[in-house]
Amino acid sequence: MRKVPYHHPEQGLYTNRRRWVGLSFFAVLVGIPFLVIDGASFFLFNFTEMEFHLFFRVFPFTQFYVLLALTFSFVALLVYITVIWGRVWCGWMCPQTIISDFLRVFEKFWLPRKNIKGLQKVFRQAAAYLTMSGFVLVVSLDIIWYFITPYDFFSKATAGTLSTFALGSLAVTFLVTWIDMVWVRQSFCEYLCPYAKMQGSLFSETTTVVAYDQERGATDCTKCMMCVRVCPSGIDIRDGLQMACIACAACIDACEPIMAKKGKPTLVRYWSESKIPSLLKDRSLILAGLGVLAFLFVIWQIFFKVDMAVSLSRNAAFTGKHVGDQIVNGYILTIDNLAQSEKHVTVSVEPAGFKLLPPVENYLIRGTETARLPIIVETSNENGNSGFILVVRDDTGYQKEIKQGFFRGK
Repeated sequence: MRKVPYHHPEQGLYTNRRRWVGLSFFAVLVGIPFLVIDGASFFLFNFTEMEFHLFFRVFPFTQFYVLLALTFSFVALLVYITVIWGRVWCGWMCPQTIISDFLRVFEKFWLPRKNIKGLQKVFRQAAAYLTMSGFVLVVSLDIIWYFITPYDFFSKATAGTLSTFALGSLAVTFLVTWIDMVWVRQSFCEYLCPYAKMQGSLFSETTTVVAYDQERGATDCTKCMMCVRVCPSGIDIRDGLQMACIACAACIDACEPIMAKKGKPTLVRYWSESKIPSLLKDRSLILAGLGVLAFLFVIWQIFFKVDMAVSLSRNAAFTGKHVGDQIVNGYILTIDNLAQSEKHVTVSVEPAGFKLLPPVENYLIRGTETARLPIIVETSNENGNSGFILVVRDDTGYQKEIKQGFFRGK
């Protein structure tokens, strides 16, 4: 366990703002798994049904590109924010930082500044670990709820039907999260986080960073070491910009009251080489634009695209067979019902010289179900070299036409 700093600022402009931002974002992360409408979650990976939920819409894993587009838009936005505002994500909204802040509160409660010895110290240390472990368990459960809704989780846990895989996943998640949050903490940001590693190539003259005024520090710094004591990453901001700095501004709040007593501004502040950052001329603007396009694509997929995906492929086990003076070809028709409600599907074939075997009329496909229908298309020898059109209709007025060449065979 990292030693609890003696002078962690409980008040200050940035401390108070970060507290509210952290609490709000943590509440959002915990609350998202509970958002379910008509069986569709706001965000969920369902490996059992091979589907994922996004904004209360259900997508099969065959449409994973929607989630990839959303991930790309988020990464593009994060890169753009990094170029302009530096590591503001790390210090203000990263779950690693938010959870670590919670754990430090527990540490300070059980292990205050005053000197404690003997059995009382052992008791308080045990209580600190127990409290932090309970909080980590809540975090681990929240992670699992992104793969199985909390409603299903609790109902199965109460009935004793929770799978061994789910319990094992919870145990592994708890162990990894405990090691990360209780032991590693901000060391993860410095040594393991890939985002921290790439930031050096993203910073520019417009990037806002937490910086120490070296010129004024030579005469105004009181050497109180408050900026060092409060740093969750354990660095000395006076040594300049460092990879471990998460731009949390704790050092700013620590320095501000010390300098205020001398009637001077703080020695540590948010600073950029360019006084007026250009939001439209940085090198990440193109990436940000692509990210916006990717997000618009996701919005279109969720709110405007039809609720059915249809594809046709050849059946390798039944291709180009002659039956008397007729030719038959086998196909696999795949229909993904992306809606929650059931649909009745009718399939026909055009032009008139082609025939569908067996006929598909009013075929029921349940909500979020994927149907794979083996079908046979029959035609005469005269039409063997031409193609046909497979028409798929449902009871909501959706219609999909698939043009397909016809293999004559030998």
